[in-house]
Amino acid sequence: MKSNFKLIWMALPVLAMAAAVGCQSRAPIATTYAVSGTPTPGAYPAPNNTFDYTLVSNFEGNKNPTPEPTHGVSTHLFETGVSGNVVQEPGWWGPVNNFPTLENCVMTIGPSGANGTANACHLTGSVHDNGDGTYPSVTLSGYLDVSNPPPYKSYHAGFFTGVKFYLNITNADTATDRHFYIPTTQEQVPPVGTCTAGSKCYNYFGYTFTSPTNGWVLVTKKFTDLAPTPYGLIPTPPTLTGVNLDQVLSLSFAEGRANTAGDSNIDFWVDEVYFF
Repeated sequence: MKSNFKLIWMALPVLAMAAAVGCQSRAPIATTYAVSGTPTPGAYPAPNNTFDYTLVSNFEGNKNPTPEPTHGVSTHLFETGVSGNVVQEPGWWGPVNNFPTLENCVMTIGPSGANGTANACHLTGSVHDNGDGTYPSVTLSGYLDVSNPPPYKSYHAGFFTGVKFYLNITNADTATDRHFYIPTTQEQVPPVGTCTAGSKCYNYFGYTFTSPTNGWVLVTKKFTDLAPTPYGLIPTPPTLTGVNLDQVLSLSFAEGRANTAGDSNIDFWVDEVYFF
């Protein structure tokens, strides 16, 4: 189904003030790797007990020696094609309200996290849809590699094969349209991206959640499991491989009503985000 989810990149400097800050260390979820030192280009570093290059965000300060904001992307996230193979300009998590008169969402960091951990990322708010083809939706986005001012960089995820995270869509969430997206440069308009197809842009790689999870669930998706919908511009290649995987902009969760008139409450949590 169509979604009018768009990336609001100019809001990034404001996002640094959007979340409560608090740091605690904790163990990564299963099948992740902890590594130290500078990765050898083109090779996977050997694991030890220092920190994890597959970690995107755990909303606890990312287990770094110097604690980061709880809403920040890990400064040790592995990235191909950059100096040291470590992300150069890590971004932040923040809320996106595409149509402020029709939607409102707020992001907070706080208890309780997945697997009994201290903190997680929580998005709450509401969406009003007039059923007029506007497709309002609210979004939680984690921007991976950014530069400011525009144009913004993309993140090169070619080293990895997929993404996993814990998700809790509560029973208070009444959205009828829920998506996880990985936006890429080909589907984003300038100056961030290269899409000039008008309303056919924003056809991001993703998949759909159909109902509340009513508690934490671990979601694991290979990049090749994610696909654009038929309604918009189909990128080249049509899979999240090749150049698309080298031009990732964010990890994003969007909810709305898919052009069905009415009101929905938004209430979901995200935690322990890793690539694999």
